[in-house]
Amino acid sequence: MFTLQRTINKRSLLLRWFVSYVVILLIPMFLSMVIYFFSYGVITRSSEKIYAASLERSCAEIDSMVRTVFQTLDYLTINNNVQKLSYVRNSPDPNEHWAIVQLVRELRNYQLILPFIDDLFIVINQTGTIVSTIGYINEELYYSINYKDKEFDYGSFHDLIQKIHRKNEVYPVEDNLLFFRSTLDSDLKTASITVAASIKQRKFTEHFIDENGPVMYIKDTNNGFEFFAPGVMSTDPNRVSRAYRSLSAVSDATNWQYICLFPVSVLKGQARKIQLITFIGFLVSILLGLLLSYGLSKKNYEPVRKLMSYFLSPEKNDAPGENEFAWLEKRTGEFLKENQDTRYAIRKYHARLRYSRDTEQKLYNLIRAGDSEGVSAHLKQVYRDNRFPEDPSGRMRQFLAYDLLGTIIKGIGQDDSDFPEDVNIEEIPLSDLPAFVEETALSVCENNRKTITTRNSKALCEKVKDYINENFRDADLNISQTGYHFNISPFYLSSNFREETGQSLLGYINSLRIEEGKRLLEEGHNVMEIAEMTGFHDAGAFIRVFKKLTGITPGQYRKIS
Repeated sequence: MFTLQRTINKRSLLLRWFVSYVVILLIPMFLSMVIYFFSYGVITRSSEKIYAASLERSCAEIDSMVRTVFQTLDYLTINNNVQKLSYVRNSPDPNEHWAIVQLVRELRNYQLILPFIDDLFIVINQTGTIVSTIGYINEELYYSINYKDKEFDYGSFHDLIQKIHRKNEVYPVEDNLLFFRSTLDSDLKTASITVAASIKQRKFTEHFIDENGPVMYIKDTNNGFEFFAPGVMSTDPNRVSRAYRSLSAVSDATNWQYICLFPVSVLKGQARKIQLITFIGFLVSILLGLLLSYGLSKKNYEPVRKLMSYFLSPEKNDAPGENEFAWLEKRTGEFLKENQDTRYAIRKYHARLRYSRDTEQKLYNLIRAGDSEGVSAHLKQVYRDNRFPEDPSGRMRQFLAYDLLGTIIKGIGQDDSDFPEDVNIEEIPLSDLPAFVEETALSVCENNRKTITTRNSKALCEKVKDYINENFRDADLNISQTGYHFNISPFYLSSNFREETGQSLLGYINSLRIEEGKRLLEEGHNVMEIAEMTGFHDAGAFIRVFKKLTGITPGQYRKIS
């Protein structure tokens, strides 16, 4: 059996609408993916700029330290006391001993001024002794104090300090960096004095970039040594190429190259956040887009579905094909062709109908005004003018009923609850049609009358309030005077006021007088003055009403206010 559900399952118009909405929604989704890949490149370039700036700042700080150390060594090589010690060959004489004492003091002063230098010492190569901040001792004792427990043996230490350092040079010793500068003998083949400074490597690496993100190491291009930031133990090329991207800078003060390694995982982590947000947004957009597309398609298809339901016939298996509009056009043509007699009857009806635009306007005005008697008389006149004796089928009277109901609908006010729903005039007997139309018109008419009465009643109450607000100080103002002012019965006015406001008219007058009395009490007026100023005949009446409305006397109110 043919059903509407089968038609809905096969409809193609809904599918095309749905697909078109999805395609439109895919455009911003595609743009969001483009934005993601673009943002990854922006993050990478921005990170490189930030790390390059940090590397440049770190290089400048370390170069400043290195220049300071080299300048200190240069000053010491030309120091008078150092020059005196360059002539020592065996044991120093008293003058040379005094030069040693002064030199120790100077070295300690340098160390105070430059706290990042751990030790300054002068190697007297001819005697195998060293002058440092701890005093005048031999090489072996100095080695025992500073390097004995480390992998750096005494022979290596001796060779290093006895070596000729014609220019400022740097060597790593365990976790220290030793800076050297030598002065030569007259034969220019041996060093008479070697000036040295010892600095912990960590005092350089503490200037490196954040240890939890990018890392940095320094490479000496002459001596081939490297030292690293904490936690970075090697610079294996394969590891670096896989896990890091690098930036480098050359030192202006020495043969060092500064290399900054920032993890690819950091960049990927930042991009992954954007990727996750984009992906979640993408999924949410797809879900919402599909729901929205389906909802819009279904909503737009609903009028088509309802229209098709009027033409679908259980007896005929004539479900719409690929184009519902073409199917509707075909069925509409068939319907109109099958109902030629109805169209003829409608034209004939309009040709003979005695229901002019003026007649319709009069009925509309009577309904809007709530004139039940006028509506009833006018409807009877319309039926007397349109008897249609030559219409035994009653079709013309049904058409007239439709026109009259249309006019009644136009006359409905804000509340249409009394109008009958799902009216099928063809099911109402012809003899009952006039009574049905009249009953419906009178129901709407009565509802409009109540609305007009309520609206007028509210307007009257507002006018009464305005009048009382202006005249409540008048001692003669009461319900009778107010009714006389509005030319309305005092009883009706009071009853109407209570119905609209929930308060009696006299109660409203007294409430205004008491509120004014409170204000005057706060200003310091006495009770007699206040009674006269608020419309009471005497102070006793004022006190009595005041206590009735507030629960306290005017004197008590004055004290608490």
